[in-house]
Amino acid sequence: MAAVCGAVFVAQVANALPASLNGLSQQDLNTHGSQLTWVTAAFMIAAVCFEFTFGVLGDLFGRRRLVLAGTALVAAGSTVAALPPTVQVFWLGAALNGLGAGAMFPGSLTALTAVTRDVRQRAHAIAVWSGSCPPAPPCPPLLGGMFARIGSWRGSF
Repeated sequence: MAAVCGAVFVAQVANALPASLNGLSQQDLNTHGSQLTWVTAAFMIAAVCFEFTFGVLGDLFGRRRLVLAGTALVAAGSTVAALPPTVQVFWLGAALNGLGAGAMFPGSLTALTAVTRDVRQRAHAIAVWSGSCPPAPPCPPLLGGMFARIGSWRGSF
């Protein structure tokens, strides 16, 4: 339960963190605001387009493998997004984060349904899982403020 709630929390933070660092990344990469909009778009397009596909892959190859693959993709995407020489590389990192989150959302949710014994326990587990999403959005602005005080957003992923 803790692992799947942690997975959805990490996926949500990977989604929201770039937006809270827009000012710093715009300054460091000398970009326009419209170019940074594509960072969020790259994440969302990858997550939404492949979420159903990853659900099927989780059924075929296992939910744990899907969540682990998603975690690896988020780690790779965060590494790429933390060290971009250009905004295009930042887009690539965001897209990798989106693919990872797209794998982690259905993988973690179906893992919960697989381990619960009855409808009541399943409903409780899903409520706890979905409760892992709301605590995530306040974290990126707090992290963004911390990195703003430091003066650089690099290494924030």
